[in-house]
Amino acid sequence: MSRRRKPIIAIDWDDVVVQTTAAICRIHSRRSGALHRASDMISHDFCNLWGTGIDYVIQVMDEHFSSGATQKPRFLPGAVEVLRELSLTHRLAVVTARHVRWDAVTKEQVQALGCRIYAIHLCTDENGFTTDKALICREYGYETIIDDHVSTTNMCAAAGIQSFVFGRYQWNRHGKIPLVRRAYNWRHVHEILLSKPRD
Repeated sequence: MSRRRKPIIAIDWDDVVVQTTAAICRIHSRRSGALHRASDMISHDFCNLWGTGIDYVIQVMDEHFSSGATQKPRFLPGAVEVLRELSLTHRLAVVTARHVRWDAVTKEQVQALGCRIYAIHLCTDENGFTTDKALICREYGYETIIDDHVSTTNMCAAAGIQSFVFGRYQWNRHGKIPLVRRAYNWRHVHEILLSKPRD
């Protein structure tokens, strides 16, 4: 008898597993001389929010990765422990909107997590085109996704994928999530996906 295939969970990376927005806001604050906080970010359209071009945002991201965020990523509380436990019962895939420019640094950060990751998908190609995560999940058979963007989780839920919007950030606080459940933190993810139901 063949063993049952482990279900696959797609996991966004930035601000779900590693702290990113707060770090790049600090870099931008230092460069611009004005205070910019993650709590002020209503979206991840940095160009529009900061009034800059994409080249500047890339410079900020590159500085972030070169400052130690690659070798010693700042994981969100509970992320490492819960993902290591999840990897025993599920297959895990990273599905991030990051540009392929940061393929190597992303792989280094994932390696620092210290658990088996089934696949890594960087959804933004060399031309800046970003593939919808719902399409990736459908193509590769990912049954569940954890992501911090309401639009992404809503799109995935509409495609029949179990979807969780992660955290309670300024950019995901107010969107409607009729088919999506909110996971407030990694302890909550553990309760939802790993805790045994009570008799």
